[in-house]
Amino acid sequence: KIDQRKKAVKELAKGAEMLACIRLDQKNQPAYIQEQAKEKNVTFDPDALRYFTSHAGMDALRIRSEIEKLSVYSDHLTLEDVKALMVSEPVDDVFRMTDALFERNGLLLLAYYRSFRQQNMETVAITALLASQIRFLFQVAVLMDRGMRKEEIASELKAHPYRVQISMRNASRFSPDELLGWLEKLADLDQDMKSGKVDKDEGFENFALMLMKK
Repeated sequence: KIDQRKKAVKELAKGAEMLACIRLDQKNQPAYIQEQAKEKNVTFDPDALRYFTSHAGMDALRIRSEIEKLSVYSDHLTLEDVKALMVSEPVDDVFRMTDALFERNGLLLLAYYRSFRQQNMETVAITALLASQIRFLFQVAVLMDRGMRKEEIASELKAHPYRVQISMRNASRFSPDELLGWLEKLADLDQDMKSGKVDKDEGFENFALMLMKK
């Protein structure tokens, strides 16, 4: 960040190329992806681009690296190409973990959990990521009840439209009380783990197995 009002900065700008180093967010990330794809002469099928955008995260270096790798494979990418070649990070896999929760598939939820643990991800962090996804779904459900459309919800929550679209599909399957119930159970688990009342792994496994009793 620089103060462009200063005389020295204005003089510098006259004879230098200035590049804005702006942190990526939900608003400017899609444009950055398009820019990098154009630079590498890569095009995406629409569904492939939506998938890449929603799973790429906000790390500019990682986005550049992933697009460069994809460009070596093909100059036109399908959804299948992107799913097969894109490196999945723990934060990305939490979407699949959330799907397992919504399907009440305790065994699959445990499988993802153990995969995260093998990557040295703390149980408290996994629980927080899972809770954030449920909280987002609850927010989407509330805004849907107000009659808001996908684009309006995306703008209100400052989220990618593709993520909102998927969440709207899931939101209709659950009541707000059910979603709040899951959040309450995860909050209790988080508190018990941090206070040492329960073993972290055992506590999460009991939460996952509880789903199978419903």
